[in-house]
Amino acid sequence: RRPQPPPQQHLKESQLCADIVVAGLPFALEGSLGKGSFGVVWGARCQDGHRVALKEIQCGSEAEISRAVEEGRLLRTVERELQTAGLAGRVPALIASDVEAGGPRGWRVHLVMSEVPGRPLEESLGEKARAAGARRFEFAEACRCAGELVVQLAPVLAAMSSRVYHRDVTPRNIQVAGIEAGRPQFGLVDFGLAVDAEMWRKQDSSELGGDGRYWPASAWFVFAHGMTKLKQHASMEREFRR
Repeated sequence: RRPQPPPQQHLKESQLCADIVVAGLPFALEGSLGKGSFGVVWGARCQDGHRVALKEIQCGSEAEISRAVEEGRLLRTVERELQTAGLAGRVPALIASDVEAGGPRGWRVHLVMSEVPGRPLEESLGEKARAAGARRFEFAEACRCAGELVVQLAPVLAAMSSRVYHRDVTPRNIQVAGIEAGRPQFGLVDFGLAVDAEMWRKQDSSELGGDGRYWPASAWFVFAHGMTKLKQHASMEREFRR
């Protein structure tokens, strides 16, 4: 049986600046960075003052625990691949993780990761468009921003794709800093739907994930017709597996 955690380990909105220990390492919470169906991602600081992101994943079964723990394993795999390619820093690096039992929801998996600077691209562009009197992106400016995104993140995706597929690259999971100054720096976060690339290519799975607004045609085909029909279209099946 997994040990029962102390009550204060369950993170709540009212516990800002509270301490939490993950894998024996203390962290001071500073506020919520984002929420999802999995739980909450918190901003926190290490003892040396460095900012980190602390993700708490609520799990109701052993299968859900395995999936959450797998996210941490895949982050370590990606970190090794990107360090080898000289691209470290554009995705989170796993610092610590643990699993705790207790409470009405079963288990909690904590993943402590390095912070990727900036905020979601979706949020940044939305705020820019809504700002009173703000000048909307001119076409040339939009092209420069899109070009920088591709130049910065395409090598990251290429370097990690031999080992890991992210499967949820959307404006919500792309971090951007410096866009206001015209010098955007992009990063990629949230590996909650990521999979082991080799296993994904081999297994006969029709699992769909991510935001349907950004699905490729092959994913919509599986959604509408299933994997059996997809296998009748070799090019679309290759797209779905990649």
